[in-house]
Amino acid sequence: MKKGNDAGKRWTAAVALVILMFCEWFFFRNVIGGEGGALFGDRGDGRLTTLLTEHWWNFFTGKEKFSELAMFYPAEGVMGYTDLLLAYGLLHSLLRLAGFNMFAAYKWTIIISHCMGTLTMYYLLKKKLGLRMQWALFGTLAFSFSDTYARDLCHTQLGAISFLPVLLILFTGFLENFGSRKKRNIYAYACIGWFVLLTYNSWYVAWFTGMFSLVFLIVFFVRLKVGGVAVIPALKEKGKLPCMEIAGWILFLIVLYLPFIMIYLPVLRDSSGYSYASCASLLPECIDIVNVSEDNWMLGGILRKLHLSDRGYSHEVVQGFSVILLGFFVGLGMAEVRRGRGVADAKDKGGNFAAGLAGAVCITIVVCVALTVRLGSNGVSLWMLVYYCVPTAKSVRAVARFLLWLSFPMSVVTACMADRAIHWKHRGAEFCVSVCAVILLFASNINVVGVSQHWSLSEEMHFITNVAEPPKDAKVFYMIDTARTGDPMHIYQLDAFEIATWYSLKTINGYSGQYPAGWDGIWNVCLDGYESSVDQWVSAYGLDHVYAYDRAGNVWIPHRGGSAVSDPEESG
Repeated sequence: MKKGNDAGKRWTAAVALVILMFCEWFFFRNVIGGEGGALFGDRGDGRLTTLLTEHWWNFFTGKEKFSELAMFYPAEGVMGYTDLLLAYGLLHSLLRLAGFNMFAAYKWTIIISHCMGTLTMYYLLKKKLGLRMQWALFGTLAFSFSDTYARDLCHTQLGAISFLPVLLILFTGFLENFGSRKKRNIYAYACIGWFVLLTYNSWYVAWFTGMFSLVFLIVFFVRLKVGGVAVIPALKEKGKLPCMEIAGWILFLIVLYLPFIMIYLPVLRDSSGYSYASCASLLPECIDIVNVSEDNWMLGGILRKLHLSDRGYSHEVVQGFSVILLGFFVGLGMAEVRRGRGVADAKDKGGNFAAGLAGAVCITIVVCVALTVRLGSNGVSLWMLVYYCVPTAKSVRAVARFLLWLSFPMSVVTACMADRAIHWKHRGAEFCVSVCAVILLFASNINVVGVSQHWSLSEEMHFITNVAEPPKDAKVFYMIDTARTGDPMHIYQLDAFEIATWYSLKTINGYSGQYPAGWDGIWNVCLDGYESSVDQWVSAYGLDHVYAYDRAGNVWIPHRGGSAVSDPEESG
């Protein structure tokens, strides 16, 4: 009998693996099979995150210092202007070591990270939470293959949401092994370390994780209090831990965060964060909760008829949930909230505590969605409470991205609730309903365009390999364009960053979420006063061996002060 059960489990696992790998291929179909080696995002943010991740390869190979980027040279602390992407950098560096160029390595870093998120999400639901295969697949598809996820890969740093299942696996391991001091400490330190790594990779994903956890704790403790539990005495009785253990966890957390603080503290001193007005401009409306873009296979036609793009809002607000996922979540969640009023009794054998826990998660999700939704065209929203009351909230501008993050707990709790609720005596009907739910969910997530992709490996290799080799004595350079073709300024800046990275040089140019003091005049490469601003920068920092690279003429010109193009005969 045991052999039969083992064979059945292996067969189930094999079927699930085939389904998930097909979904991975379908999700990335336009990137994996794209003409010319399609890359994520575009030559703006997609290229920036590629170059930032390449920094770690240069650091590990001794070409750059830990806290020094090739751009904005020689300003200090520029790493604190954006995400560090360290977790990506570790995998990216392994691929670089295997022979991939920086563009291909970064592309496969994102794909592999996503595959890891898919497999660990299924493991979390199937093994750690004990769900049946069909509902474990439902939750995994809802999380890993959403239309919103496909669109948000234009900001590849958001792909770090695929690291969230590992965090929850480690936390559940901590709870499961709470009675064993050795095991709980292993899981505690691993959980802390993984969260810190998440912070070092993608600030938004880590911040949203902390924000959701804070709201959940408030909701859960309020429900305990309403249920008649004296929270503090209950915690003292149930959660006895040696003070030295807790102190060890806190010390470990502080030590791991020290480099992070050293990188970002100078930036925080110089910047007060984003204004509320800039955050409010990126808040979604109620309709955006189901706004999965006009490219959605199931709802695209309806959304086009609503003319939502005519509102003039940023594309960032398009962060909707699948209507199938949302329907299951609302229907099952209301039942669980009602059923879970006995959350206080953790010893209840009827499942009220589990229902109460699920109900608390559902309420937390609803509260978090409510916090992000604008209440009027003037930008008024409950997010004002978060903005003014929660530390570091001013560092989060694209608030609508919280909806993408919320797809993780929504997928987990909905799959768990469905597994509990749809457990009928008529197994055939139960199986048919669950299979139909999975198929409908998959269909609701189809983006007819595929993942966000607007540039290619062949295009980028053609650009960088045709750049004239810089003079041997060149250390620092800046970009000029004698043709003044009028490209967007961030393209000029990223061209310089890419050339600097490719040739192991430093560049005065740069592109990020923030800029060094005194650098403003260097932004517009085509402005008449541009080279005067460069002169001031070179003089202020005492730079030598400085060259101008003329993109139009593909020549390197020694910097002599004034206009670099005045001495073209000295070009290299």
